[in-house]
Amino acid sequence: MTYNLPPTVAFGGPYGVKEGEVLDLAAVAADEDASTLTYEWSVVAGSGAIQTSNGPNATFSTADGDGGPGSTALVRLTLTDAGGLMATADARIAIENEAPSATFSAAPGSVYAGEVVTLSFSGATD
Repeated sequence: MTYNLPPTVAFGGPYGVKEGEVLDLAAVAADEDASTLTYEWSVVAGSGAIQTSNGPNATFSTADGDGGPGSTALVRLTLTDAGGLMATADARIAIENEAPSATFSAAPGSVYAGEVVTLSFSGATD
């Protein structure tokens, strides 16, 4: 008689990333039964997104979020073996607040004393 043993999974930490950047995550997973494993990555708390295929590696992105000072995200990996047994691992990711920025420029010699210049700005604010 053979028994289905649950898989095991872990991915380290602590992790940190700046707003607007990405962080590569890698899990260590095993199943003593050598069955096929299904990986499901998700952000279960905080801001950010997971970009991944079904596998032990994922990319966490903060490109669409502004968590503010001291914000964190909780990322979860759920591993399921061919027999339906599951294992989960969580990691907290600290998101470092980035100051907003703006830039503008004019070509040398294109603005003269006494002229009116119109400037336009675009960018993100915090």
